[in-house]
Amino acid sequence: MQPLETLLAPELQEARKRRRNWLVVVVVLVLALCVLLLEWRPFYAWLQGVRSRRLAAKAEAEIFSGNIEEAVKKARTAYWTKPDEPAAIRAAARAQRMTGQYAADVPLWAQLRKTGALRPEDRLPYAEDLIMSGAVAEAGNEIEALLKENNSDGALFRLAARWSATEGNGERARDFAAKAVKAEPESHEGRLLLALLQLSAGTEPLREEATRVLLALGAEDSREGLEAIRKLGTLRGISPEVAAKVVALLQRHPLAIEQHRILAFNLDLDLHPAEKAAMLDAAVKKYSAAAPAARCAFGVWLNGHGEFERMLKLIPVEEGLKRQDMLLVVLDSLAALGRWQEIERILETRDVPLYTAMKELYLARVAEEMGTKAAAELHWHRAHLAAAPSPEQMREIALYAEKLGRPEQAELAYRSLVSNANTARPAMEALLKLAGSRGDMDTVRDTLKKMHERWPQDDAVKNDLAYFNLLAGKSVEESLAVAKDLVAHSPRNLPHITTLALAMLRKKDPAAALSVYQGLQIPWERIAASQRAVHAAVLGANGKTDMASEEAAALRWEDLRAEEKELIKQWRKQ
Repeated sequence: MQPLETLLAPELQEARKRRRNWLVVVVVLVLALCVLLLEWRPFYAWLQGVRSRRLAAKAEAEIFSGNIEEAVKKARTAYWTKPDEPAAIRAAARAQRMTGQYAADVPLWAQLRKTGALRPEDRLPYAEDLIMSGAVAEAGNEIEALLKENNSDGALFRLAARWSATEGNGERARDFAAKAVKAEPESHEGRLLLALLQLSAGTEPLREEATRVLLALGAEDSREGLEAIRKLGTLRGISPEVAAKVVALLQRHPLAIEQHRILAFNLDLDLHPAEKAAMLDAAVKKYSAAAPAARCAFGVWLNGHGEFERMLKLIPVEEGLKRQDMLLVVLDSLAALGRWQEIERILETRDVPLYTAMKELYLARVAEEMGTKAAAELHWHRAHLAAAPSPEQMREIALYAEKLGRPEQAELAYRSLVSNANTARPAMEALLKLAGSRGDMDTVRDTLKKMHERWPQDDAVKNDLAYFNLLAGKSVEESLAVAKDLVAHSPRNLPHITTLALAMLRKKDPAAALSVYQGLQIPWERIAASQRAVHAAVLGANGKTDMASEEAAALRWEDLRAEEKELIKQWRKQ
């Protein structure tokens, strides 16, 4: 008989072999894990880059299709996945500009430039976003660099025209627009831009040429053609012949919507004053059978033209109670007619089709008109509370409060909108307007300071802050430095020139102030009153008293701020 050890030897050898194999596997796995740990971050970054680029490509496809919401969603996800991926940065910038948030685009384009991946086709939208966000001087640098590299691109010439117009250089703007038309003679966009710039020039020959071009464009079935005749239709002083042509073009244009058809009706009504009543009655009858949105649009027009009784025939109260948009038009008619008790009865109706904020807003108006001040304040408070989650509703409260002459309620609403990134800029601009209307210079300067902190690249905000500081006699040295820098970058921008001239006056250097205007051909009769007042003050300070008095006499005193009146009061003949 063999020993047990001899009988078990093959099994022992196999077990030892398996143990060795497992040991090798464990060692390999440990080594692989070490390598993976060491290389994980680059590998993960590579994976994130692949995913980011795929999402960016999908965003670009959505942009091409015009699907803004999906484009923004995919572009943001691509950017958040890998914020330093050039394709994701580009997609985010392109998608963001589709939403009109140009100021948010500028840092993205700047980031793309730092990566070295800014393409030639990216530079044009970058420059455009700079203009739209107020960084005019920086936009000018970009545009001038592009012009040196390419002097035959119609889109670039159009952007250069817009930049020049923003700087206040109308002649140069028209020159660039003319070059755009020459480069792309079939482009409706270029022809429209040139015609609009010619209209703003104010001379009769250019106005006639612009009218001819706009009418020719209006015969084209394009968006630019529709905009051309819409613009003509809203101009004051057009001849009956031109108005009749605009009416015909608006009525036949395939892209026209209800607002264009109403504009055509308005022009036609002016052409036939003797038939006004019959035309209005016929229009009310026609729109009574129209779709709700069209009825509302015409109802708004009727209210805007004082035709409140006709509006209530178009949309009776009973019908207004079925839809919010109709009810709002009905309530405006009733309010204009002073039927407050009827409005109160409607608002207290069960299931009235109004959201809470708007209902409380109208109840506040009713309470004010009926002399119950405490109830009015309570309803205003409730309206603000109800609108707090909705920027759109809060904006409606602000606008309605302004319309009613309740600036304190409007200011309260606008201040709540400042914290929202999408509404901050228009809200701050509205606060500026409210503070300016009551002559509150401290609030104007404080608001501008906050705007400058929030949008430090915005040349318009920089200039306004410097100008109002100088009007108040504050921060003169700092404002002078800002004005010098702005004029150095935009030597023909009249608002910037005005601020620099005022800074020189505050520094008791009238000769330097006058030299700021040297070599400029400025049509003073078409310039804003505040800028003309500073120019008059500069003339007077340099001993040109007759010219200063003539300039001051041409100004409407009520168009000036108290500080601007102070600048020129000694040269204003009583």
